[in-house]
Amino acid sequence: MTVDWLDRDQHILLWTVEGKWSWEQFDATFDDAAQSIREVAPERADTISLMVKAGTPPSNALAHVRQATMRAPANWKLTVIVGGGPLVKALLGMGMKIDRKLGEKYALADSLDDALALIAAHRRATSAQPTRKPV
Repeated sequence: MTVDWLDRDQHILLWTVEGKWSWEQFDATFDDAAQSIREVAPERADTISLMVKAGTPPSNALAHVRQATMRAPANWKLTVIVGGGPLVKALLGMGMKIDRKLGEKYALADSLDDALALIAAHRRATSAQPTRKPV
């Protein structure tokens, strides 16, 4: 597992997962990603999780991803998963039904280009939303 900025402006982090992996590796990489994203705060940062060559996720994937999502920095807005196979897609779909916040934080794409397009669309949609003024 590796994590590196995809763009020079440091707004999109590429998280590459290849082969068999463990939750210990995930946690260490997550901590690195979270620190990188905290460093660009308050600017928005998104991630692309490239799982095209990844092995099957270890057990308890849904619970583990949910816990990581809850401790993610506030400026970490969207993670787009590329690849991962049918199990990752099924787990994410189930998780999004169980926890609405997961649906706001994760999306699936078929390619890196599709992931970038989803992030761009998400940024347009969220920047167009009016901010509520306190009553």
